[in-house]
Order: sequence, then C-alpha cells, then structure tokens
Amino acid sequence: RRASLDYPRQVWRWYRSDNAMAAFSFSPEQRHTLSAICDTLLPRLNAEQECEILERRQAEVGAEHLQAWCRSCSSDLGIPQSIEESIAQHVPKDTQSGVSLLLTALGSRLGMLLLCGVATPFAALDNVQREHALQALQGSAFSQKRKVFVTLKNLTLLKAFARDTSRTNPHNSGSGFNSIWAALDFEGPAPAKEVEAVTAAAGRAEFRYAMLNDSISADTTLSFDVVVVGSGCGGSVVAAEMAQAGRRVLVVEKARYRQ
Repeated sequence: RRASLDYPRQVWRWYRSDNAMAAFSFSPEQRHTLSAICDTLLPRLNAEQECEILERRQAEVGAEHLQAWCRSCSSDLGIPQSIEESIAQHVPKDTQSGVSLLLTALGSRLGMLLLCGVATPFAALDNVQREHALQALQGSAFSQKRKVFVTLKNLTLLKAFARDTSRTNPHNSGSGFNSIWAALDFEGPAPAKEVEAVTAAAGRAEFRYAMLNDSISADTTLSFDVVVVGSGCGGSVVAAEMAQAGRRVLVVEKARYRQ
C-alpha cells in the first residue's frame, strides 16, 4: 500500500494499538506500597521546615504557593494513581509484571529483607526507616537494586513536576495556578489559545500525524522514502524536515498519540 504526503498537513505514523495492551492494574496491597514509596520520595514537610522555607523565599514567591508546596505529598498530587495509569497504558506486559513483582516484594517481610536489609514491609516503616530503606537501594553494590531506586524516583518526580496538579492538590492556592510550579518559579506552559494565536500569526497550521493503524488489517507493503523510529524531540524534527523537503515519511511509535 502506497501513501503520499502533503506537508505540513500529514505525516504518516504507526503506533501501537490500545487493544494490544491487556487490562492491567495493581492490587490494593501493591497500591498501598507504591503510595508509601512515593510519599517517601516526595513527603509533606513539617512545621519547622515550612517556616524555614517561608522565611527564606517569601519575598520571591507568594506565601500561599510556598505553603502548598510544603504541605503537599505525592498522594495529594495523585502521583501513585498517575504512575499506575502510565504503566497500564504505555509499558509492555513483561515490564508491568516486573513492577508488580517489585511492589509485592517491597510489601513483604522477605522481599524487604532481600532488597533493603530490613524484615518489615515498606509501608509499615516510619518515615526515617523508609528513607534508610530507599537509601539502601540507591547505594547498593548491585546494579539492579540501584536501577529500582532510580526508576521509582524518576517516575515520582516526573509525575510531580511535569503535570498540572492544581485541580488535584487539596493544598493548592485558590488562584487557579499550579502552586507546585509557582514555588519552583516556573510559569507553566502557555495557554492553548495563546499558542494557537502565535501559530496563526506566523502563518503555520498545527502539525498533525495521520494514523495508519485503522487502515491496516493484514500483512501490507508500504512505500516510504524515510522511516523514523520514535517521535520524540529528535524524531519529530527529523520527520518534519524530511516531509517539508518532499519526502514520504513514516514515523514508528509504540506509545499512544497525544496532540
């Protein structure tokens, strides 16, 4: 099957169908463990720490945003739920099984003894003990243990700072702006209408991919000049430049499409 390209309106793109992903969810025990881990990596600060931050930064950032920052933990931001959703939607089945097994291990005495050196389920530890357990993973001589820590930390911080949690966080100020971003002096992304206005003023239409999934139901021969694997920062730019130059471009992507 041959596909033509009319830049900038279309770049053909194949992505992994949602139907290819089996239904996935954590058990209540695994969710409990994940929440405890996330709240340890991004905890709620105590009153003394809050006062120190307010005294140091109140002149730069509004007190209401700083207070929201200090009083918010991962659970307030919906981070455990967001991590579970991402794993269910975007992670291969074997990796899903690995994450589930890890959470089960961290929720058991034997698993914690093997991974962190303490025979108590992670969620049953106090805050200091939880920090020591994660530090044991971080500083382990075994690379797989270190990888576990890095993965958990990166997922938690990504979900905390890369999403607008203003509607999720019960401690968010009433201004409607994300207090977590405000405390970090981050203005956030420009509103969609502002982006559309700038794009229209520049004479550009929004760049969109055209999907091939629905049009392919059997073994098919496709003809393209260029195949780009992955639609990240590099792949998208390469695809757009090649399309603009008149090439027929196929972008192969395993994740779901988000405009």
